[in-house]
Amino acid sequence: MARILSFSKGGRQERLALVRAGKAPRDFFYGTDRLLEQGYDIEQLSIGIAYQPGVLNHLIHVKEQMLSRLTRLGLRPAVIDHFRAEFSRADVALSFTDGFSITLGHYFRDIPPSRAPFLIGCFHGLCDLESKAPAALRPSVARTIERSLRRLDHVAFFGPADRSYALNRFGIHPERASIIRFGVDIEFWRPADTPSGDYVFSVGQDTNRDFMTLVNAEVDVPVRIHTALPMVIPASRRNVTLARGSYQQSSLTDEQLREMYQASMAVVVPLKDVYQPTGYSVTLQAMACGKPVILSRIKGLWAPDLLVDGENCLLVEPGNSREIADAINRLARDASLRQRLGNAAREIVLTHFSLAPAAASTEEIIKIGLAARLEAGGT
Repeated sequence: MARILSFSKGGRQERLALVRAGKAPRDFFYGTDRLLEQGYDIEQLSIGIAYQPGVLNHLIHVKEQMLSRLTRLGLRPAVIDHFRAEFSRADVALSFTDGFSITLGHYFRDIPPSRAPFLIGCFHGLCDLESKAPAALRPSVARTIERSLRRLDHVAFFGPADRSYALNRFGIHPERASIIRFGVDIEFWRPADTPSGDYVFSVGQDTNRDFMTLVNAEVDVPVRIHTALPMVIPASRRNVTLARGSYQQSSLTDEQLREMYQASMAVVVPLKDVYQPTGYSVTLQAMACGKPVILSRIKGLWAPDLLVDGENCLLVEPGNSREIADAINRLARDASLRQRLGNAAREIVLTHFSLAPAAASTEEIIKIGLAARLEAGGT
């Protein structure tokens, strides 16, 4: 049987235990858990490895930290060394983080081509990586990204705008670049039977969140923000409540997050205008809960053909507090609009953004790798 390595952030095994207990959704496995159930031999590995004791390993750790701080790429060559035996036995290796996807292409070496797996890098926001580096280092960072992409066998993107930009910026052949779908657990994220509250809710810790644009929206409706990002609420914004932490880095559980979605009047996802398809998890979770969502119309919007302003969401221009205020006030005044948008939001998630399409898109890129390995004489 073909062997597949799937790399993602840490905590997946602990999360699986919560999923089995019904206390967490299956959102962030990108369909690999469903493919496991279908008989695929997938080993789910974490890039959050613990460094071994010793002076040499300490120096390696320090070097990686310095590289990450300088380039903002999150390069982790030690992870490749740590899993070298697994790589030599695998047919396909895919990464679901930007940093380790770059690492795979840039540092993967020393395994004979006949035994090397087909390397797939999946990107959430490839085209924003270069701009995150200090200006003086951006040419070097661009060369690192380009070299990595050239060495990867296939790349996948969570948003069409990111893919399109990458094809032009880095000269990727279209046949080497796929779109991977993100889906949410529609059984976990569901509407409540209880009436909604009177507040709007916003949550997230991605640095591409633009919470201050929401804070500066002049509305009387209570606004609750839950984030780990540093921010200060002006004293004049008495309607805004800030909770420190996020649903990933606080005591707020997935079940509590679901309750906060369900109890809100609406959910606001304010975003900076980037190519990364940021905000999709919160947006789709809230929509699956039957909530009207106010979402920034960024250039990296991941489903511009499906997210339709006034039909299943309200789209606003990035950085525009007045448009956010107008959207909140529209929803606050019109209960029938809230109901109509909430129903349509749930329906669009059921139709297009469940876990099944996500698993199918992941399976598709895995099959590309398996076909290439078979052609090259692999398993």
